[in-house]
Order: sequence, then C-alpha cells, then structure tokens
Amino acid sequence: EGSMLALDLPDASLGGLLAWYSTIHVPDEELPRVFAEFHRVLAPGAHVQLGFQVGDEPLRMTEALGAEISLVFHRRQPERIAELLRDAGLE
Repeated sequence: EGSMLALDLPDASLGGLLAWYSTIHVPDEELPRVFAEFHRVLAPGAHVQLGFQVGDEPLRMTEALGAEISLVFHRRQPERIAELLRDAGLE
C-alpha cells in the first residue's frame, strides 16, 4: 500500500514502471506531482507503461454488485497526458 505522490523508493531505482489504470483515480490537479514522482524513481533510459481511460468527463459510479459505492474514474485525452509526462521530464 502506498501513494503515487510519494513512492517509497530511492531516486533512479527502477528500470521501468507500470501504471495500468491506476492514474484514473488521481484527480487532475495531482497528475503533475504523480508524473514527477515517476520521473524521480526511474533510472535514466527507463520506460513507463501507462494505461488510462480516454474521455473528457469523469465517470462516477454509485453502485456495484448491489452495493452502494462512491468511485470516480478520471478519463483524459492522450494529448494532455503526453504533455504532462513531458512536463515531468519523461519522453
């Protein structure tokens, strides 16, 4: 258990990073910090594999399998994600 805002890893310690549909739970205003943290823990030349839902509006779920829930999936445009990754120092 942890936070993408403060990974419990040393600088430049990873040869790659997989964020498969995990950033969809991060609010838009926190994405620059998450991507900066990814950059911090990745070794030079390392790769990021990032999966996310494409869209313009969040998806809000209030029920699943008969249970009441409160879950938001932040959907984003690939061009915006690419811009944020570049701004964080990732190619």
